[in-house]
Amino acid sequence: MIVLVCLGLVAAALASGAARGVPPMSGRHAVAHDPRPNVLLLVTDDQTLHDLAVMPNVQGMIGGQGATFANSFANNPLCCPARASVLTGQYSHNHGVLTNATAAGGGFPAFDDSST
Repeated sequence: MIVLVCLGLVAAALASGAARGVPPMSGRHAVAHDPRPNVLLLVTDDQTLHDLAVMPNVQGMIGGQGATFANSFANNPLCCPARASVLTGQYSHNHGVLTNATAAGGGFPAFDDSST
């Protein structure tokens, strides 16, 4: 849930920069205008909604200018399988990261990042 909230907040912040007329890059690094939004995904560990209550800087700089997703779902509540799903767009039974425990064939060693 927090990941989706952060993702929405960052996307909204990026969109608000374009709406304010922030000039594009110039010089040799200039790129053609692309109507698709840039997205920055922030992933945190073991963070609850209550944790944000004691993070005023995060609330003001990110939360105050973003969006919330009141009806969101996680396809797997475990860290490694959930992150692998975010990176691949696949369910755990398809990408093969079924658990956090490396001894059980899960965790980072089970993740094939060639399709991210």
